Amino acid sequence: MKTIFIAIFSILLGLNAVAGEFNILSFGAVADGKTMNTAFIQSAIDKANQSGGGIVLVPAGAFLTGSIVLKTGVELRLEKN
Repeated sequence: MKTIFIAIFSILLGLNAVAGEFNILSFGAVADGKTMNTAFIQSAIDKANQSGGGIVLVPAGAFLTGSIVLKTGVELRLEKN
């Protein structure tokens, strides 16, 4: 029983270590309300998914986008404003 608990705890710690934050600005997104940012946002989502999951951060601003596809293990976080 103790071995199972240690194994599960280790797995959970490992998952937390893999998850990161992916700011769409780092992928080229521009918050001017005019630039189409779909490809930049999707790139951040894809990278988070390929990295084992994480948070895609959309900072405050006006980001123009079309349809995006969320993927397993990815959280889309929108900042206020």
